Amino acid sequence: MPTTHSLNLHEFSRVTGLSVAAAERYFAGGILPQIGVEQKIRANQISCGRLVFRLLQQGFSHEMITRILSIISDSTDCFATLSQRLPEMQRLFSNDPGGSEKLATLIKKEDDIRTELLANKMIIETKTAPAILAACIRFSGNAHDTGLCLGILNRKMAGNIAGKPFCLFYDAGILPGKSDIEACIPVHKNIAADAVIVREIPEMTGFTIHFSGSYELSGRAYERLFTHFSSHQTEYKLPFCETYLKGSGMAMQGNPASQKTEIFIPIAE
Repeated sequence: MPTTHSLNLHEFSRVTGLSVAAAERYFAGGILPQIGVEQKIRANQISCGRLVFRLLQQGFSHEMITRILSIISDSTDCFATLSQRLPEMQRLFSNDPGGSEKLATLIKKEDDIRTELLANKMIIETKTAPAILAACIRFSGNAHDTGLCLGILNRKMAGNIAGKPFCLFYDAGILPGKSDIEACIPVHKNIAADAVIVREIPEMTGFTIHFSGSYELSGRAYERLFTHFSSHQTEYKLPFCETYLKGSGMAMQGNPASQKTEIFIPIAE
């Protein structure tokens, strides 16, 4: 039997990379294995959700994604099954000669992520994050926009920066174009600057996890944190906090292997 995870739809979105709307669409349409009456996400649903996300990235149509998932969605590891059945997938791409190559590319990407994952212990620890003064830009948009905001903060707070940049995510799931995100940089003192708010981030206690390498690993980190909260029968609260110890998360350009990230989820009081 697949492992059962007590994830809701928004957590499933954060773990797989699929937007909340896309996850709802594929569950409702029966393309992703149905959640069922217990309303818990199973391991094969997470695997299939990640595959759907990769297929969308590669530009596959909704119709083609449906056909691919109909062949492999009963597997506990959709990527492994896809790799095994890649030769027989050729018949699906009579009108798309590059289809098989795209599948091979996304399989290779998943293999790379799993290799990175093996190099990370991803130990979950309890942490009390102290109150901190930070310069912040809060916006509605996409996670990719954080790089621009952190760049603005770096320029406006030059000489006043007191720590590593971080972002606060006020939505549990991914909402393309309208995610509520706050880009922040710790500062020594309050300095006025256009479009920037300097405020104190209050002390919070929660669970934290570190990983080194590509930001693509963040979904696995969130999965472990959500499972940890569930197994300890503990509730969390928003926002989630990502601190970019080296690099700047999703927005970073260059060698992803050099990135170091901490994800912190506060415990609800």
